[in-house]
Amino acid sequence: MISAYVYIQTSYEHTGMPNLSPEYFDSKYEKTVDDVYREILLRPADREGLVHFSSLLEDGKITEDDLRELLLNSEEKKDMENGK
Repeated sequence: MISAYVYIQTSYEHTGMPNLSPEYFDSKYEKTVDDVYREILLRPADREGLVHFSSLLEDGKITEDDLRELLLNSEEKKDMENGK
């Protein structure tokens, strides 16, 4: 069985986006935010999103599922789906 992490990391190789090692991030929360951005928005998290959402995750104000839901309902995701 292939882990979700390996699957996601492998799928990024075909997008031309660099795979970032865990040492790049200041915390596991930043890594989680970047992974979810890449999964849903097909791009690395920008610095503002990384800092904002990782602090919310760390403080327990949102969950990883909440972050997924936010990004799935974002204007950026809607624009992607509409070909903009």
